[in-house]
Amino acid sequence: MPACTARTRRRGAQERALGRSCTAAAAGRLNAEFRALWRLTQWNVSEAELTGGVPGVGGSVFKLRYSHARQELYDTAADVLGPESLDLDRPWVLDRLSSLSYTIAAGTSQIQRNIVAERILGLPKGR
Repeated sequence: MPACTARTRRRGAQERALGRSCTAAAAGRLNAEFRALWRLTQWNVSEAELTGGVPGVGGSVFKLRYSHARQELYDTAADVLGPESLDLDRPWVLDRLSSLSYTIAAGTSQIQRNIVAERILGLPKGR
């Protein structure tokens, strides 16, 4: 998506039409991703209830994808709003800025990737 929108800012009407279709495609993909993340959450909680434990490594997968998808959502919204997306008087701008911290909150994304690699994929521990 970012390459598509950068290109559309520099060119004419035909490119703007392409940008609109790219934005629509991004919105549809994000909708599907957030729905899938909700299902992952429901599955993870159900598994924990069945086993009597706490949610497992599915939480790491969720955290990785959710933090990335949330940033993509705000990037797409910024593409739609244009320069108005930088107006600090809009509450969502502060939400967008806080979304950047999601990659470090609750364990950095790199730590979460290591958990997924070792516990889900069975890869050896990195040293």
